[in-house]
Amino acid sequence: MEKQITAFKLLGFLLSKEQRTELKGLQREHRRIVSIVDRFYDHLGERNWVFTGDLNLTAMEEVANAKDSETAELRLIAYYNSENRIEFPLGRLHRFDAMRPRIPLLRKALVDYHEGRHYSAVLVLLSVMDGFVNDFDTSIRQGLHARSEEDMVAWDSVAGHHLGLSHAHGSFLKGFYKTDTTEIIDLYRNGIMHGMLVNFDNKTIATKAWNRLFAVADWADSRERRAKPIEATPGLLHE
Repeated sequence: MEKQITAFKLLGFLLSKEQRTELKGLQREHRRIVSIVDRFYDHLGERNWVFTGDLNLTAMEEVANAKDSETAELRLIAYYNSENRIEFPLGRLHRFDAMRPRIPLLRKALVDYHEGRHYSAVLVLLSVMDGFVNDFDTSIRQGLHARSEEDMVAWDSVAGHHLGLSHAHGSFLKGFYKTDTTEIIDLYRNGIMHGMLVNFDNKTIATKAWNRLFAVADWADSRERRAKPIEATPGLLHE
């Protein structure tokens, strides 16, 4: 979008009055989107939440406008608990062949999540993410837990922000080697799946697991886009 706006500005003398007005509107919307994404990550990037492509922009503006990170996090969790905020992106996961066999498990995890069995949702979602990434990229055959932070950069995506998916993946890979009963609210996959972290039955980490699942889907979309031949993009403005 930035490249197209710049190109149109250089050709501004060729545009009609209506097209120049449209271009200014496009610039304002672009700046608004960038501001919302950056302020979201200012609050929540270090808490390992990811801005994903399925999030409602107007609702995320409320999150980004929060007075502090704790309030922003509570608003984001409330967003995921409102009607269809998980159901809709979950339904869209059918677009991936590698995800379809896992949809029944995800629907059961959603029931558990809504009924407060957060521990169950976390375990299912972690296993689904691992298996999906392994099956999605058959050239490597590595689960999510075996991927480096650099490998999880979601190019051309809001999840690809420097505080986005690849940054959050660092906690996913962190090792734990003794039992810890402290309540955790992050997706320490190693410690959870190996039984070292036992106190993860809470809504924050369960909601974060859904957020991470949809971020991994954005990563998969990014991989598919990069694999396609580059084609000329039609102009945004028309007579």
